[in-house]
Amino acid sequence: MQIKITFLFIFFGFLLSGQDTIPVQEIETIFVEATRINVDILKSPLSVEKFQSNKLNAANQNFATNEYLNQIPGIFSINQNNSAQDLRISIRGFGARSAFGIRGVKLIVDGIPLTTPDGQGQIDNVWVGGIKNTEIIKGSASSLYGNASGGVILLNTFNSKAEDFSRLGLSYGSFANQNFNLEIKKTLHKVLFQGQLAYTNADGYRDQSRFKNLNFSTSFATQIKQKHSFELLFSLLNSPIGEDPGGVNLTSIMKDRKAARDQNILFNAGESLNQVNNALKYKFEIGDHLELSANAFYSYRKLDALLPFANGGSIDLTRDFGGIISHMNYNKETKNGNLQLVFGIDYLYQNDLRQRFYNNEGVKGIESTNQNEIFINKAIYLTFQQEYLKFLIQGGIRYDNNQIYLEDNFLQDGKDDSGDLKLPNFSPSLGLSYEISKYQYLFSSFSYGFETPAMSELSNRPDNQGGLNENLLSQDSYNYEIGYKARFSEKLNTQMSIFNIITNNEILPYEIASFPGRTFYRNSGITNRKGIELSLKWQVLKNLDFYFAYTESNFKFSEYFLNNEDLSDNIIPGIPKTNLYSSLTFEKGTFYLQFDTRYVSKIYLNDNNSDVDKDFIIGNIKASKIFEIRDLSVVPYFGVNNLWNTKYNDNIRINSFGGRYYEPAPGINFYFGLKFEF
Repeated sequence: MQIKITFLFIFFGFLLSGQDTIPVQEIETIFVEATRINVDILKSPLSVEKFQSNKLNAANQNFATNEYLNQIPGIFSINQNNSAQDLRISIRGFGARSAFGIRGVKLIVDGIPLTTPDGQGQIDNVWVGGIKNTEIIKGSASSLYGNASGGVILLNTFNSKAEDFSRLGLSYGSFANQNFNLEIKKTLHKVLFQGQLAYTNADGYRDQSRFKNLNFSTSFATQIKQKHSFELLFSLLNSPIGEDPGGVNLTSIMKDRKAARDQNILFNAGESLNQVNNALKYKFEIGDHLELSANAFYSYRKLDALLPFANGGSIDLTRDFGGIISHMNYNKETKNGNLQLVFGIDYLYQNDLRQRFYNNEGVKGIESTNQNEIFINKAIYLTFQQEYLKFLIQGGIRYDNNQIYLEDNFLQDGKDDSGDLKLPNFSPSLGLSYEISKYQYLFSSFSYGFETPAMSELSNRPDNQGGLNENLLSQDSYNYEIGYKARFSEKLNTQMSIFNIITNNEILPYEIASFPGRTFYRNSGITNRKGIELSLKWQVLKNLDFYFAYTESNFKFSEYFLNNEDLSDNIIPGIPKTNLYSSLTFEKGTFYLQFDTRYVSKIYLNDNNSDVDKDFIIGNIKASKIFEIRDLSVVPYFGVNNLWNTKYNDNIRINSFGGRYYEPAPGINFYFGLKFEF
């Protein structure tokens, strides 16, 4: 790691020494919303990424969000092919522990949180092909977003700036992967209507891995006297089939990479779900310097899941999630430079009605658990940003009052396991950037982050009793970072950062012999994450672009004792030490061709570091061509994934009992499709 840091500073020095010899052009300013403050991405003292997804998805399969996220240094996403477990996304190691869904990373879509107040998130109700742009904050953002904000992913699926259009898409791929999608944008009088419909189904690469889902979302937006703006959002997800093939050991992989775990087939493991989201967004411009924003939303999610064990292996979950998020933004030019203040109040409510039944080999049996799990978040925060000469200072503080209640409705066992917890937190942050020359900035930041256990983690006790696992504590982290950003021209830009994160009570998953296939959670003392991130975008020739992203991670336990064994200095499982991504893109006229390569180093699979998943390299190629026929655009496209037929694992299950860590990924596979726009 020290050698890598030395190399990075040499690279810094090379760029800085050559700054006067590189011609600097006037470059379009790129602003970001994720920081809650309107700031040029170059000036921001945070590691922030922004890219236009619609420019990238011309030839994408649009199968999962990691088609976009894998190119960002500091992000590691896996589990693309198991719809029952959801995509697993980690930012600087936060989120790596997730056995299903997304933990530790805040998800926000069209200004509305997808992450519940307890820190659980799913991205299955977002059609990937409809994403217009993506913003990412790497590193803790608890002073902005509170609980489980080890990183932030902000997605926008609607675009008010584009012209009216209608789009129709059809695609087919390996393993009977089929997709039909329709997208419409139309202005009717003073109301802007946008809608998306997508239907996907596939047999899956492995046995017991079929899935089927329907996504539908709409937006109605209007503006009154250029002072008041309203937007009504509605979305629907119907996923009747999402099978889970389970994790297997190396012996099973050697016999048949496609085989599902026997227990998963026996118990018919998988899920079906329905989700409805509603939101109303309001903005009011008060004079020239003040803007009020308030968003109210409600989400209903119904999940039926079968897990590969008997006692409690059938789950019915009904979730009500809603709240109001509001803030007031003050923006004014002063004699010292631009000043911005953001004052906000959030109220979030989550009620999970969780019922567990016996899973009698795929048939729901008698009830064993019935409880309401309630998480209420009340928060207040203040964020500021001040420019002064060549400096920009940004900081904030947030107070979160997290209240957890469990109401035990299953009293047949003669016990009432009801209980409550209170987990308040103050989260400060401070960042500074300095303009060393035009379009070149040095930055540094400090932030505190916290993450409570999710309700599903608190209620999943290894003693198989009801109630909350009060032995599972919140984790908190102290994040330090320095970095460099530069845009020398529209043809060349780079970003580099070095970070150090100290985390107390890191939450990690594990399994036990009495419940193989069921995931529990424990705290692991103190961990230390050190890392380097580098990205470079370069237009090599007029029609040829090169992109390179590099992540070097050194994530270790600093202090961790497990069963009287000292695991201090072991590597934290689930994250590769080295992650490389590169792409070459050729674009001429209406023809688009891209080749990309990804290298992932070995990954430790358990806290003891006794088992390791080997490193791998995969390559992909995709192409598209636009044909104009009067007012109709026709876009045929195709792609080949895993060009070299590499044998690797799409997902790993940390600390899995019996060595069942692995979910094999498909070999070489193909897709093709047609898009119509009119």
